[in-house]
Amino acid sequence: MDLMNNKKIIFICSYNSVRSPIAEGLFRQKGYGQKYSVCSAGLAPIRVRPYAVRVMQESGIDITGHIPASVYTCRNTHFDYVITLCDNARNTAEEVLSGSDHFFHKNFISPLEIGMHPDELLGEYRQLRDAISSWLDELFPFEIPVAGQEYAERKPGSLVSGPPS
Repeated sequence: MDLMNNKKIIFICSYNSVRSPIAEGLFRQKGYGQKYSVCSAGLAPIRVRPYAVRVMQESGIDITGHIPASVYTCRNTHFDYVITLCDNARNTAEEVLSGSDHFFHKNFISPLEIGMHPDELLGEYRQLRDAISSWLDELFPFEIPVAGQEYAERKPGSLVSGPPS
């Protein structure tokens, strides 16, 4: 498959350290990477949080090599889909990437913002990972093998803004 002709998608959050690398990793693991060219960025990127790496490893996804990026370095890049994962990133992403085609948004609270003791955060990170995964399944229908058929399209749940095409 020619990746140059794939649709481009970017996940954006505040720091590109928790929500957007989790979304990017999940997106790739679900097999969407065959149809989309995917990346992630933040408003003020910092290193990926260790708990994010840990909960993704629990799901068999390795994000240890993720290099945080700034949304501002993407200013001249056209994206088919811009997906913001926190309220803080929404307006900036729409301004910086205004030439992009479709914008989707859902506010996910980062465990770092909850103010819990670090030893208690693992459960919160798992909940965040699972919530992002469920939302991606709603936004992006994907093909799954079905007995007796080569592939069948899985239909998403009801959507407010509709699935990308």
